[in-house]
Amino acid sequence: MRGDVEGNVNVWDVRTRASHNIATNRGEIKKLRFAPGRGNFKLLALHADCVSVWDVKECIAVSELLCSVNAIRVTDVEWAASDRAVLATADGCLRVTGLNLMNSTSPLTGYTLAEPLACHPLLSNKARTSMHVLLHHQPWRKQGYSLELSAEDGLAEAELEQAKQLMKLLPPGTKKCLEEAPSIASRCLVAARLCGGMLWEAEFWRVACHILEKKKKPLDMRLDVACDQESYRRYQQERVQLHESRAGGSHALRKKVAESKICLGQRDEAVRLLLETEPDSAKYYEDCLLACLAASVEKGAPHSTTKLVATNLIAEGRLWEGVQLLCLVGKAADACGYLQSCGQWDASLWLAKCRLAGKEYSKVVNKFCEHSMTKEERKRAVLLLLSSGDLVATLDALLASKMVWLAALFLEACKESRALPETSHVMVLTEEISLAYARFLFDCGNAEGAFHFCEKADEKGEVLQRELQLLMTSSSDKEAASNSI
Repeated sequence: MRGDVEGNVNVWDVRTRASHNIATNRGEIKKLRFAPGRGNFKLLALHADCVSVWDVKECIAVSELLCSVNAIRVTDVEWAASDRAVLATADGCLRVTGLNLMNSTSPLTGYTLAEPLACHPLLSNKARTSMHVLLHHQPWRKQGYSLELSAEDGLAEAELEQAKQLMKLLPPGTKKCLEEAPSIASRCLVAARLCGGMLWEAEFWRVACHILEKKKKPLDMRLDVACDQESYRRYQQERVQLHESRAGGSHALRKKVAESKICLGQRDEAVRLLLETEPDSAKYYEDCLLACLAASVEKGAPHSTTKLVATNLIAEGRLWEGVQLLCLVGKAADACGYLQSCGQWDASLWLAKCRLAGKEYSKVVNKFCEHSMTKEERKRAVLLLLSSGDLVATLDALLASKMVWLAALFLEACKESRALPETSHVMVLTEEISLAYARFLFDCGNAEGAFHFCEKADEKGEVLQRELQLLMTSSSDKEAASNSI
């Protein structure tokens, strides 16, 4: 299937090696989409000023929707089901329509509701962002944190009324948690849970509260690598134990369990499993030798020879055999390095969380996070750095990921807890985050908040504040001129 700039659709049947053309006579074809479902030959075509549905098998037009000059322009098309098309329009709405393209869904904002809905996404993007900013933290307000909204918060008159209604619909308990939160991090956690579509942010603030407030209760294992090492190690040992109980008579499964136990440092149990290998098994001799090695290393056998053998095995492509030997002689940090060099990044993190501590653990985590940042797994890297307690690196990662709002809030939370070191790098980082957040707030229409964070950036902040004031003056002049006309 191919569409060209002249509005022709070229169809090839690879089974019969036949081809035919469909002349739509509607100009350039921007997008073609086949309908889902076996034997469904419906085709959705998007033109510059038209949307059409075709039956490719019969080469006939099923329906057509013309976009006149005064109508809302269709920017994208897709299928929702075999008989339902989705049209993305220039007003920011998704309209679901049938094959006849006659009737469609319409935006909820176009209806007059008897009762207001407690749904933040009904606000415009700018208004929703402004409201979320105010719910999380408002250090520029002299009277302190408040749920009262005004036009100075960057909300238009109609949006302000909607936002006030949403604030009124908040449960009393939620309002109390926001207004009487013991710390910035805990308030941000409540606000992130309250604002729809911020699940990852809620997880971030959950970990941040645990780190900054130094809570002893371990985090939920649902957070996976972001939980503390002791809980993670215990969970992995339980998983290996479960696999062992289900291994039955399978030698392959028992061998994998034994290898995992060696990596986790459970040598005695690994030796027991290896010695359970049946004498008629092809791996009997190999398992017995590995059991003897594991037992002898524990008694103080020379480590240099074992490490040399492990290095040679890894060089010959037997990665996990070499990793097991390194774990036996207490060289888990070297094993993590070899795993990362061979592209086994998740395995290196698993081993590091189970066996390493201190600087060795931090080195592996930092290298893993650098790799994740290059692979667009930025959120995972940020959570991992935060859970390891490296607050400065977390701020660096947030800023590098252009999560300016989250970086500014986390910086405020760290300063409140006095958890950041007084170094030149932290001072530069504070200045960069304050400038970026000031621009963010100004774009949201919150000039008061933008000026507050400009004051935190010293000389550069003063320059930016003057620029923002000039922009406000010029926009006011343009608005006055348009009103006079």
